[in-house]
Formats: sequence, structure tokens, C-alpha cells
Amino acid sequence: MKQRILFGRLILAPALVLMVLAIVAGGQIIGSRDLLNDVRVIDETLVALHTNGEALERLHAAEVALKLYQNGPGPQIESLRLQLLHEASRLKSLAPDLAALPQAGLEEMKPDSSKQDADLLLKFARLLEQIGTDAGPGGLRAESQHLQTLLNDRLKSRDQAFHQILAEIGRA
Repeated sequence: MKQRILFGRLILAPALVLMVLAIVAGGQIIGSRDLLNDVRVIDETLVALHTNGEALERLHAAEVALKLYQNGPGPQIESLRLQLLHEASRLKSLAPDLAALPQAGLEEMKPDSSKQDADLLLKFARLLEQIGTDAGPGGLRAESQHLQTLLNDRLKSRDQAFHQILAEIGRA
């Protein structure tokens, strides 16, 4: 009888405690993996949100430069043309960053959506360069307006999707 009590107290009790600790630790490891995954998704989403916001900002600046160039006064036309070309080069420099945006959490968008947006941004930048170099202020107005509207809508849609991802993670 004494051996049973000793066996129960010395071996089984610590073994049960160790089993409970192992179960709790296993749950915390799984929980920390989920937390690390959430942190990774939040980090990627914030970087993408920043890049997308920068693209929207540069697109707006290019739109303003284009309108000023198309409607600007004659004496300032050269400085307006240079501003238009500057905005076009800024858009071109952002295209690789936009193409590299992650698609994580954007299941409703096509897998190559970032690449398509970057291609549209490059096309718009090239069009601005063409307007600023040889077409003159009045040329290619309809095409530039169409591309600008399309890009603006796509980038705003992506911006809303990124905000929604962050809100869903915040609720979880």
C-alpha cells in the first residue's frame, strides 16, 4: 500500500503536471504561430497600402500637371511641360513597386492584378511623356483621361481592399 502511494505521488503526479504543461505550451506555440502569421499579413498589407497610397498621390499630381499643361497660359507652358514630364518619370519609378505588391488577402482580385496596375501606370506615364514631348497640350486628351480614370478606380478599389484586410485582422 505504501508503495502505491509513493508511486502515485512521486511518479504519476509530476507526469500529469508535465502533460498538462506540454498541452498548454503546445497551444501557445500554435497561438504564437497564428500571431506571427497575422503580424506578417499586417506588415505586408501596410507596405502595400503605403505603396498604393503613393501611387494614388502621384497619379493625382500627374493629373493636375496634365490639366495645367493642357489649359495653362502660353508664357508658362515650358515649365508646365517640364512638370508634366517630371510627374511621368515619378509614375514610371513607382511601377516596379506596384507590380511587386502581395496578393495576400485579395482573393477577389485577379492574381496578376498588381502587374496589370503597374502596366497601366507605365502606359499612362508614357502617354504623359508623349503629350509633353511631341503631341502638344491638346493631343491625346481622351486616352489620357480614360487611363487616368481607370487607374484611379483600380487603385482606390485596392486601397479599400487593404483597409478591409486590416479591419478583419483587427476583429479576429
